[in-house]
Amino acid sequence: MFSWGVAPAPAPFSITLLTDDSLCTNQMFQAQIPVQAGTFPQLFSDGYPGIINNSLINLYYYQQNTNYITVVVRNISNYCPTYANDTIHILFTPPVDSIQNPVVNGNYIAIGDTVPHVQWYLNGYAIAWVNSDTLFMDSIGCYSYEAWNLDRDCSVMSTEYCQTVTSTMLKLNNRLFRIFPNPNNGNFIIVSTDEKIANPTIFITDIAGRNIPFELIILDEHTFQINAEPLASGIYNLSLNGEKLKLLCY
Repeated sequence: MFSWGVAPAPAPFSITLLTDDSLCTNQMFQAQIPVQAGTFPQLFSDGYPGIINNSLINLYYYQQNTNYITVVVRNISNYCPTYANDTIHILFTPPVDSIQNPVVNGNYIAIGDTVPHVQWYLNGYAIAWVNSDTLFMDSIGCYSYEAWNLDRDCSVMSTEYCQTVTSTMLKLNNRLFRIFPNPNNGNFIIVSTDEKIANPTIFITDIAGRNIPFELIILDEHTFQINAEPLASGIYNLSLNGEKLKLLCY
């Protein structure tokens, strides 16, 4: 006569996150497994067994960007398993590899090293929608940029470059004109701060010297608008009554 006992499988459970599941590579992921008497947990990270201390998962970056975490709770007496009702996908974002220093050429400032994502700042404030590799400095102040790979929470700030002069104010035919915002997405405003604007002569060309079509809108006797929204991102030459200026579209 044979007899044997049957131990029940552990109760269903869920993993409780103690940290975010999107982290920088110098951070640690933590999660809690509910404690059940007579059971022990097993951890699998991307299919490989891991270690759990007192039902607490501690996981660092292991030379890859993602970890898929699965937990199994087993009965001590017979190893009957119960799996977590979810699998956690953890995204570890690698840091930007190098120290970021802006590169300056005249009134243009550019990122010092290639990065996937950039946000430019002026005097510590983000410049709205300005996230290209190159920026035309149209204001006096200190410029810097934020750089990151995947997760902006893992970004780094570049060093600052402080511009002490600006070329956005132009003396044209004894009159003072201002163009703004520059750069932008194609709508530029030109203002005469001295005399009335009369029959402005304007051309826009690309870097190959080809004329670019645009719409000129007279707003008032001191202000007109250049509508160049169809322009692709890049640098263009503006000729205004014989004077030259760079336009930066993004």
